[in-house]
Amino acid sequence: MHSAAGGVSRSERLRLRWPSAEGAPLQGVELRMSFDLAAVPAEPWSVLIVHDTNGGKISVNGRTIGAVPQPTERTQVRWRRPHLLAIAPTLLVIGTNTLLIETAFLSGSHALAGVDVGPLAEMSPRFEREFFLSYTVPWIGATLAAVIAAIFGLLWLRRPDRLLGLLTLAAVIWVARSGYFLVETMPLDARFWLRLLYYATSGGFAAVMTLALFRLSGRRHPREERAIIGYAVAGPLLLVLTLQYAVPFLDQLWTPGLLLLAAAAFVYALTARLRGQESPQPVLLAAVALALAAALHDWLLTRGV
Repeated sequence: MHSAAGGVSRSERLRLRWPSAEGAPLQGVELRMSFDLAAVPAEPWSVLIVHDTNGGKISVNGRTIGAVPQPTERTQVRWRRPHLLAIAPTLLVIGTNTLLIETAFLSGSHALAGVDVGPLAEMSPRFEREFFLSYTVPWIGATLAAVIAAIFGLLWLRRPDRLLGLLTLAAVIWVARSGYFLVETMPLDARFWLRLLYYATSGGFAAVMTLALFRLSGRRHPREERAIIGYAVAGPLLLVLTLQYAVPFLDQLWTPGLLLLAAAAFVYALTARLRGQESPQPVLLAAVALALAAALHDWLLTRGV
């Protein structure tokens, strides 16, 4: 697979996404990008890769500038963090310069997005911002969820209540879900269990949070609640029954469905609050809004957006 972009004087952007069938063997791929320079810069330049699920070896004009660990026959990688590699000015030439990314991939969905070339001083702030959003924020979210789980758990122990139990469970599930995003390299045998963790916790959080929002807003329909739980369970169940072959379907349809489900419950609860009806407290609505934004960001990141 090759991709080339026409050059400009400062930077270029490359955005690719491709799938490979479950059980596919390790394959190699080369991704090329060109950029033009009117003069050789005096200061260091760099290449910023915002999202590269597979890592790889990066070279400029045939000279290697660095490498990010990539998949092997026994190891799976799933990079979320961005990567910044410096380019010595001596490697650059007047006219067309070629950036080459050589990587490998196994089965699953793969993305290479936000590849920019430019002065190191300009790329560094962007790298720090992207690193914060893609890697630091999940740590913050997991920590806050753990604190919330502890607080709600203590309240539930002192005064057992079904809604408090649901909120505690939602926070615990979010902690487990955040843990999935913090694992970027893993033995190949562990991939199934990590995927199961992701789909189970994603479905579990969406279902529990949706039920809690509806109940706190005075909406209680047993059939509706059973349908919500059934939809949440369908994802991890399909993963197991199809031996992971349902992953593309789950990523493209089931996961967005969870987001829409939770968003609908949030809008319902927010509308009830604005109308002065029975509804969750503003602090809970704010926490749910942040969780929805984080989940949407995670999904978009897996899609290479």
